[in-house]
Amino acid sequence: MRTVRQFLFLLVFIPHFLNAQSITSIVPDSAQQGQNLWVTITGSSTNFSLTTSTLDSVWLSQGGATIYATYVNTYSTYEMDAGFNIPLSATTGLWDVNVKDSIDGKITLVNGFTIKVADPPPTAPTLNNP
Repeated sequence: MRTVRQFLFLLVFIPHFLNAQSITSIVPDSAQQGQNLWVTITGSSTNFSLTTSTLDSVWLSQGGATIYATYVNTYSTYEMDAGFNIPLSATTGLWDVNVKDSIDGKITLVNGFTIKVADPPPTAPTLNNP
């Protein structure tokens, strides 16, 4: 009986470890400070459409800073769209892309997204007196 239990354990858990879940891409993979954008997140061996439905399940992180998605829409087990509002005060540089669900747990694409410096506002036109 013990051998049967061990076999069943291996049958269930080995495929999980051999096909480790990962985030393979985020498109676009950059934004400017103050920008609102939609991104498409693609995974491998993931279960996005089965469990990911809450706004705190997708986020960007850098150190202790976090930017949560304002909207998440899953299309399949491996693809989703997420909306982000990048704060004007967000630190520039590389950010991790994170997705969390009850099947896969937390999956991170390290340094998968770049926040760039915001373009300066346009200068006001000057009027010349004739």
